[in-house]
Amino acid sequence: MLEQFQLIAQSIVHLEQRMIRMDQRIERMDQRIEQMDQRMEQMDQRMTEMDERLTREIRESEARTRLYIENTVTKKIDVLFDGYQQNFEKQRELEERTEQMQEQIADLQVRMAVQEGKTA
Repeated sequence: MLEQFQLIAQSIVHLEQRMIRMDQRIERMDQRIEQMDQRMEQMDQRMTEMDERLTREIRESEARTRLYIENTVTKKIDVLFDGYQQNFEKQRELEERTEQMQEQIADLQVRMAVQEGKTA
């Protein structure tokens, strides 16, 4: 019976040693998992920082684009509109002068016809 107790005791010691090794392995795995968690947190933080930086850069670029449009494109559109309006006004003026000249030519043709009729 003593042998059986010794065998049981050896088995228990052997099991305890195995349990200790398993605990050590589990601790190492826990450490690795913690390291992975830390790395993931760092990556998440970096991604958040990149997202904030990109958002800020996009907003700045949008503001610069708006300013460019307001300062350059809008002014050019205004200048083009003014030029169009001047052309329209000048065309209207030329049309009126053309109409006046046509009336004068018609009047002169009538006078010539009258003069030719008197002399003939």
